Amino acid sequence: PFRFVSTGRLVPGKRIGLLLQAFAVFSASHPEVRLDIFGDGPLRPELSQYIAEHGLGGCVALKGMCSREQMAAAYQESAAFVLPSRRETFGVAYIEAMAAGLPVIATRCLGPEDFVTPENGLLIPVDDEDALVNAMEYMYAHAASYDRRKISDNIVRRFSPETIAGQLESLYQTVRKEKAEEGEDSH
Repeated sequence: PFRFVSTGRLVPGKRIGLLLQAFAVFSASHPEVRLDIFGDGPLRPELSQYIAEHGLGGCVALKGMCSREQMAAAYQESAAFVLPSRRETFGVAYIEAMAAGLPVIATRCLGPEDFVTPENGLLIPVDDEDALVNAMEYMYAHAASYDRRKISDNIVRRFSPETIAGQLESLYQTVRKEKAEEGEDSH
């Protein structure tokens, strides 16, 4: 079946409750779709209760913490990644999902805007349940049209350890040169 995957701490800022509300609306017309949520945190009991009360137990699974190997396998079994965070300073979870080739649904929350594009996913407003439902509908209909290899290659190229190390080295050299020039100006 079509599978969405999400990962993150089960805390208010990640808005997993909103994801469950939107998924409940979405799954009413797509009962075959699944949602796996990886991670743990203080909201787990509340989220479990919501799943039970809304009859989502057959299509939503709170998977808890897992190994990198289990996460990689989950990404391979999934069609799209979704995380409606209220705020992300960067968004490692999105990057990891995209590195595995998944298109993503992310919020405009100060982090994902730097790397989520129409070629690799969708950006929606924060705390907008209707936009989230619509994004899931769109992804359900179009996830297969995303080029998973291209998504992965672009993210790996942009955020690989070698790329980041090179950027840091370049920044270090620039600062070092500017400091040296400041020292020459003071003499």
